[in-house]
Amino acid sequence: MSSFQSVVRFDLGFGVVGEIRLGYPVRAQSGTINSVDPTQNVIGRVFTQDPTTGYWSAGNVSGNGVFPSILSLPKDYATSGSAAGTLAPTLTLPNNTVGELIASGFITVALLSSGNPSLGDDLHYQNADGQILAVPAGTAPATGHSLLQKNGVYMYPQPNANGICIAALTNA
Repeated sequence: MSSFQSVVRFDLGFGVVGEIRLGYPVRAQSGTINSVDPTQNVIGRVFTQDPTTGYWSAGNVSGNGVFPSILSLPKDYATSGSAAGTLAPTLTLPNNTVGELIASGFITVALLSSGNPSLGDDLHYQNADGQILAVPAGTAPATGHSLLQKNGVYMYPQPNANGICIAALTNA
């Protein structure tokens, strides 16, 4: 016998990390993912393109990556699972996968540590792995971080650690 619902949640789940939201125009390009550490090839993180090889890697490890974009479309990739099994869901892609990278549009992203993000906060990313942080608008990037130009928290900031939000990407 089941029991009646005893907890009412305030926030509803609203998206999957890496999904395009709101139906606005999107600027994206395909690119080959090739990071030094392939465990960092995670959908919803920032990737930059190496100007000499043309490959895209998580974050900006070399310091000379260009066109910061977010790896997107989590339901479009064939994967072979994870350590948990061949059918286990994963947002991590192997090197040499062709990915779709969003430079402009609205996309669901996971925040490294959300603290208490607010609408309009700037988005920074870690150069080492592309994880995204929300910081008050106008805050200078910390050492080892870079600013996503003209981007910010647009909708549904979650106040818990590792929350998700909809990011407005307006790099175009």
